[in-house]
Amino acid sequence: MALELAKTAENSIADFFARDDALSRLDRLHRHTLEAVETVLKAPRPQDFTHNVLDLAVQKVVEKLSWKLMTEAHATPSSVGVPALLDLCIAGVTSHFLVNSTPYKVLEDLMEGQTISTCEKVWELLESRKDQLTTPDFIAEKGRTTKASLCLLRMCNALLRRLSKTHNSVFCGKILVFLSFTFALSERSAVNLTGKANVTNVTVFEDEDAFDLAESTDATKASEAVSGLQ
Repeated sequence: MALELAKTAENSIADFFARDDALSRLDRLHRHTLEAVETVLKAPRPQDFTHNVLDLAVQKVVEKLSWKLMTEAHATPSSVGVPALLDLCIAGVTSHFLVNSTPYKVLEDLMEGQTISTCEKVWELLESRKDQLTTPDFIAEKGRTTKASLCLLRMCNALLRRLSKTHNSVFCGKILVFLSFTFALSERSAVNLTGKANVTNVTVFEDEDAFDLAESTDATKASEAVSGLQ
């Protein structure tokens, strides 16, 4: 029954996410799913269960959009409907229809399977909506951790590992600037809570006698090379 609910929700979201009345349709879908969870499945926490069902449905829709981006010629995030789905997810979170990490999961799933150039276009969608995506509904204040903040950190770390520091320096800078804008200095991911020091990085210093001996040897070799050339 749960899989049937998820499949129905997936088909519904795929059908209406690009429409003008998408939010009202999502509201009806949320109420219908919640009613089915309460009356048929009788789950102990029906609201959380409903959120999970809708979250799974959105992920399945994202998979289809990602496949279109990879297989269709000249496809862009805008042409396949990513901005519309992202806006619906943001509105769905603020209306308490979806989990607060859903918009970031949409972006994360898209970037996972796309080229760097496509990831840059998807990142522009995130930057243009940063005021909405960094409100307390998504990123909690005073260093508290939420599902959305963890998803954002995971996505950014995965991107930074893929990017070249020389060829993609501008994109790397955009990611780091966004993180510094979003998270406070007291955020847990930036603090060494356990106080553990990095003891694996050991610098070996030469003693003075060994250094002088190495210098004299190098000077002797250099003079011999010059005299050999003459």
